Amino acid sequence: LKSRLIRKHFLAGRIVLSFFVSSLSIFGGKDIQAQQNQADKIFLGGNIITVDDKNPEAQAIAVHDGKIQAIGSETEVSKFRSSKTEVIDLKGNTLMPGFIDIHTHPILSAMMGEIIDISGFNHKNQAEVMESLKKGIEEKGRGKWVLAYGWDPAILRNLEAPTLEDLDQMAPENPLFIIAQTLHSGFANSLAL
Repeated sequence: LKSRLIRKHFLAGRIVLSFFVSSLSIFGGKDIQAQQNQADKIFLGGNIITVDDKNPEAQAIAVHDGKIQAIGSETEVSKFRSSKTEVIDLKGNTLMPGFIDIHTHPILSAMMGEIIDISGFNHKNQAEVMESLKKGIEEKGRGKWVLAYGWDPAILRNLEAPTLEDLDQMAPENPLFIIAQTLHSGFANSLAL
């Protein structure tokens, strides 16, 4: 009889303990989940460009631990707001993804579509370089500036620097400027000077 009573109390205790633990996970779990979902920062009040074809723009964005947590309407993103969240009003400004490039030449990059590529990466010898220059000069048309980039004797070992006379003969009716691969030197014909 005594062992039955002990077993009943033990079983009742386990049931109560199970309910208690379950209630912690149900009620306390929401607090833990809410803490985990808190945004460090919320950006709103501006034009937010997402670079996502399906949702190209948004009203707000939430960030947690330096990573985008949510993007959408202010209502959707406000679910991630807590008393510790820093809310940043963009005041009508535009927010878009940033790209970090530690070494770039923006002016050269902007001109690359107009520049004749004469790099050693795409040419095997001086004859190929000169052929690309000749073709590029012809395509530009009379009197137009001709820019070439990539002159590199480090890659093309037998590449000989052109003389002013060589450049004048190559482009007698066009200003011609050849930029070295290093961007530290170049060659110009008489019309470019």
